[in-house]
Amino acid sequence: MNRDIFENKHYQDKVKKQLKIFFAIAFGLNYLMGLGIYYGKSNGVDVNMFPVFQMMTPALGVMVAFMWTDWDKVPKFSFVIYTIVSFVMGVLSIASLFVKNFPVNNVMNITLIVSTILFLIGIKVDKKQKRYLFSLNRGSVKKVTLIVILFLCLYFLRIAVAVIPTEGIDVFISYFTLQKLIFAFILVPNFFLVFIPFLGEEYGWRYFLQPIMQKRYGMVKGILLLGLIWGVWHLPLNLFYYSAENTGFLSLVNQIGVCLAYSIMFGFAYAYSKSIWAPVMMHYFNNNLILFFATNFDSSVIENQVYSWQMVAINIVSVLLIYGGFIFSKYIRREEFRIETPHERLEEDILSEVEV
Repeated sequence: MNRDIFENKHYQDKVKKQLKIFFAIAFGLNYLMGLGIYYGKSNGVDVNMFPVFQMMTPALGVMVAFMWTDWDKVPKFSFVIYTIVSFVMGVLSIASLFVKNFPVNNVMNITLIVSTILFLIGIKVDKKQKRYLFSLNRGSVKKVTLIVILFLCLYFLRIAVAVIPTEGIDVFISYFTLQKLIFAFILVPNFFLVFIPFLGEEYGWRYFLQPIMQKRYGMVKGILLLGLIWGVWHLPLNLFYYSAENTGFLSLVNQIGVCLAYSIMFGFAYAYSKSIWAPVMMHYFNNNLILFFATNFDSSVIENQVYSWQMVAINIVSVLLIYGGFIFSKYIRREEFRIETPHERLEEDILSEVEV
């Protein structure tokens, strides 16, 4: 029996439809919300809810696509809950532009916690087989833990390599205050309360798009093209949120280089662990540990950054040196380690039922 769904016209049409829905939501909605950031910034409004919602759009695109084409097969509770909480986050983001004295941080934190808890309940309620088919199962805790620890070691190594040669080892050590260490420790349990936007990105890029890109374009080229797509996806944030005036293009160049490196690292982690939770946790720590090396615990440290060509070049070279080496791993280069596409998983499940 032919199991290559990409040679079957029915599945080719389905995949094309799902890809159109995915890109329309992940890119279209994300870019539209970029206009909201621009408006808010121009009027001195706190726009911190917008990036959180934008992070949720890739997974939203995946879930809407599968609910549209394969409603009977999807884990309904978790998918519907995610769709609803994404809608709520989007509405609140827009409301923050026009409601006077809108308590952005309080509303955002409460919404994140409630959304994550509801999604966890949805996963628990859904059938085990559906959780597995759509990569929402736990996977190997040992492998996930090992790869996350490896990533954390490399993360701190990257910071050390950047800081010590220019500012000295004393400056690097000075970051490790009791307050910062407590903050880092709290990040671990905090993950289970606020992971939903990080799942939002990784479910779209790693679970859905990575195996499709690798199947169509080859293992290595697929990973690199994914990194490019992922980088360009950040365009509204690069232009209107991360960068100071007139440095948006440099911010985008930096973003693409960083996303290429992380696409390799996160892609390796997903293929090695076979669990979406590995890249989700890595993405979470990557974003939140920025505050460990900041002078204050304010998310504004990532806003209005001034970029230079020298800074961008050094940053891209450093992330590629630290994470890019995983491109030579068998999990990235060899076809037998490619993660199945979502459609292959569903097809195999259907075939197993027929064969029984």
